[in-house]
Amino acid sequence: MRRQSWRMIRSELIARIAAQNPHLIAKDIEAVVGAILERIAAALADGDWVELRGFGMFEARVSAGVEYSLIVGIENSLVGTLA
Repeated sequence: MRRQSWRMIRSELIARIAAQNPHLIAKDIEAVVGAILERIAAALADGDWVELRGFGMFEARVSAGVEYSLIVGIENSLVGTLA
């Protein structure tokens, strides 16, 4: 059985949150998602790792002089819900 892809772009995440929470304003959701992602990116840039319990862990690694972000462990229960 093929594993479902968990990839989602920012606009898809915002749309999904908005659909699940019609009482929230889309611009507010966009601002909150942006703030969270910016904070994660800042932590990774500082060499920290980020753990979101029940979601996954993120860390930046350097390989052959190229730095990239890596998701270390996504819970299987969430993988299916994001696809």
